[in-house]
Amino acid sequence: YLQQEYAPLTGYDAKEVAHQSHYIKGAKLQGFPLKPFALLHAPFTHALLLDSDIVPAGPPDHLFDSPEFAAHGNLFWADIFSEGMFQEAVYE
Repeated sequence: YLQQEYAPLTGYDAKEVAHQSHYIKGAKLQGFPLKPFALLHAPFTHALLLDSDIVPAGPPDHLFDSPEFAAHGNLFWADIFSEGMFQEAVYE
């Protein structure tokens, strides 16, 4: 469905990217820690990282043309279920 609705949709497997062992003995690059790694090593000019529980209501490509993205090079939204777990100043 996503390929059809949002073509051209491409991705890559960040776990296949060669990386050095983490400095914390026994740490594994999986789950949440894999997200920033995936963004840093993405082979794309622009990367869009969405949680697995997110479905865009429309094509998100206009976000890359927004003044906020042009000014900062990134956009962030707080998770709806994380109320009280973040500092609002980060999103201003």
